[in-house]
Amino acid sequence: MLRRFGKIMVVVAFLFVNIVNVEAKERVVSHIKLRDVTYSGENVIPRIKVFDQEGRRIPKKQYCMFFNGDTLNAGKVTVRVKGIRRVSGEASASYTIKKRNISSCQLSGIENHTYDGRKHDPNVRLTYHQYNVSYRLSYGDCKSIGKKKVKIVGIGNFTGTIYKNYKILPPPSRILTMTKSGTNVHLTLVKAAGGVKYQIGYKTKGKWKTKMVSGTHITINVKDKGKTSFKVRTRKNGVKSAWSAVKRV
Repeated sequence: MLRRFGKIMVVVAFLFVNIVNVEAKERVVSHIKLRDVTYSGENVIPRIKVFDQEGRRIPKKQYCMFFNGDTLNAGKVTVRVKGIRRVSGEASASYTIKKRNISSCQLSGIENHTYDGRKHDPNVRLTYHQYNVSYRLSYGDCKSIGKKKVKIVGIGNFTGTIYKNYKILPPPSRILTMTKSGTNVHLTLVKAAGGVKYQIGYKTKGKWKTKMVSGTHITINVKDKGKTSFKVRTRKNGVKSAWSAVKRV
């Protein structure tokens, strides 16, 4: 009885092993699932899932992958998967390395300048991590005093547009001399280049008052008694310099 039972168990085990082997041998690569990726400056391979004819996931050790296309730069790449180790068949699918929008890049080098009669081209530097970014730069007059705009357009592996503003500020002025005669204060200012106007700030007490003038020799009537503080800055085309140091008389 025991011998017969043992023989039956051996037969069952043999059949089970053969069924498993047959099942393993019959697995065939059916299709691939993958997603598009975005340019990163390095070779980009998406997460790839391979399935057999019954929709079951095939482990990585049971297939090989072959890539047709540039896996570094933006464009289309085709992946071919071939089954190995008791998995047969093959399947192909494509993914796209999309251009990276420059809004996700690091921008530096755009800063204000002070008018000196020379051109001040924006010194733009655009990077993505440690990689340089390809872009086209356009801007208008970068010499005269005023507000300026820079247009940056991604090209090559990059896309998108960024607008950045900067200013060419009027050169500063300062108070050279101050003399008081009664309620009048006579000021002499340092002449600033660029055809600027001068904004005089003054106060004896309370809030600052201001006066716009074109020349560098100004007389201001101060009605309040006591010492009066003065400062000056230049203005043109909607931009202004910093205030000068305050002087009192």
